[in-house]
Amino acid sequence: MSVDTVKSAQRVIEVLMVFARHKTPLTQSELLDATQYPQSSMTALLKTLTTSGLLHYNGYTRQYFPTMLVKDLGGWIKDPTPEAEWITRIMSELREYCGETVALGVQNDTIIMYLRSFQSDHIVRYHVRPGEQRSLLDSSMGWILLSRLDKRKIEQIYRRSSFESRSNAGNLDSFLAEMERVREQDHCFISNIPPKAGTVSMLLPARFNGAPLVIGVGGFIDRVEPRKQEFLEKMRELINVHAPKDLT
Repeated sequence: MSVDTVKSAQRVIEVLMVFARHKTPLTQSELLDATQYPQSSMTALLKTLTTSGLLHYNGYTRQYFPTMLVKDLGGWIKDPTPEAEWITRIMSELREYCGETVALGVQNDTIIMYLRSFQSDHIVRYHVRPGEQRSLLDSSMGWILLSRLDKRKIEQIYRRSSFESRSNAGNLDSFLAEMERVREQDHCFISNIPPKAGTVSMLLPARFNGAPLVIGVGGFIDRVEPRKQEFLEKMRELINVHAPKDLT
């Protein structure tokens, strides 16, 4: 598979994600502003997506919009997490209590993928979108997932990810020591990853496609750090109340 083919596939996904964020018809100019693609590439991409039936083009308004085919392509997928309802309750109540962004994540190779999020209303906030991904090394939620792996696997992921990580993971020995520290507790808190943010995270007694799920509360470090213990206690309380007893 050529590099151009991979790039084209990535651009298809990114264009559809722009529509998912805006939830409204968009012109080519608006899509160009959102993606910063070359105009010639966007023109060819939109023509292909329209011809394939994934986008509808209104010649009067010059706007594009995804068709039902986009919805139908994934309509057969059922939520692989049967615990989704109680997890949603935990996330909702945690967001209401803490006032900060609450996210649900899962390991996806060397990255963490956010499956759901309840956004904070604060102007300065920790913002994540469902489907967003980042290095496991760049997230408190990623650290707690890493800490549950064996040493050899942690080393492999560290070596593959550290050169592109924005965190201060340090050298391998110091990072392994951090993983030991996190492994000894039921939570993880890291400050300034990303910069000026702090996230308290904890594993949930549930899995997504066989992989452990993690929940996190994140926000501006000056708000989160003084309340991290309070947030942890609330997370434990909500898990105890809402998680099925045969899982806890």
